[in-house]
Amino acid sequence: MKIKNDFITNSSSASFILTVKSNAKNLEEFKERFELFKKHFLEELLYKKNAKHIFNFVKIEHGSDNNYNISDITAMLNDILHDTPQWITYLLLVSYTYPTLIEQFGFTPISLKIERDW
Repeated sequence: MKIKNDFITNSSSASFILTVKSNAKNLEEFKERFELFKKHFLEELLYKKNAKHIFNFVKIEHGSDNNYNISDITAMLNDILHDTPQWITYLLLVSYTYPTLIEQFGFTPISLKIERDW
């Protein structure tokens, strides 16, 4: 019989995948625009400069056509409201309430998919 000696939890990790339609010409241009969004987010929420770790696990890939996938992870997904990365919550809320703000980064429709790693 095997006995687990390290940390045990009932929660699971999860990946958050945003699909963003953009008029960026290529992946590099999209990444540049995302850097502008990151700067805006950190300034808007008054984060200190050392808070850039918020984006440590972000990955950006070109999807299909003008769609780009931005992914982030959480180590424990117990509560979707509290465990969703704050920058994702902000981006989604702003995209619905102030779409012109998001359009300045070249982002238009945004959708979110969450994949739990059971």
